[in-house]
Amino acid sequence: MSIEELKFEDKVETLDWEAYVKSEVSALLESFLPVSVAGNVGISYKSTPEGFTEGGEPVFNNNKAVGVNILLSFDFGGEINKPF
Repeated sequence: MSIEELKFEDKVETLDWEAYVKSEVSALLESFLPVSVAGNVGISYKSTPEGFTEGGEPVFNNNKAVGVNILLSFDFGGEINKPF
């Protein structure tokens, strides 16, 4: 479902959620990115098995996901004071 298809009440909650996440990520980036000297950006998807093999191993559809993990890691040139 796209955001255009949501009911007004659900859209307001979604927009508040989006604003919250953007604000939190921006605050973290503003704190840590200027003092970092290296790092990594990674992504992994959460999937639900669509079935199982005869041996009991889960079978996943690589084109579908039920969630995502986004990893941002930063290395500093030395010790910093934790801002949070």
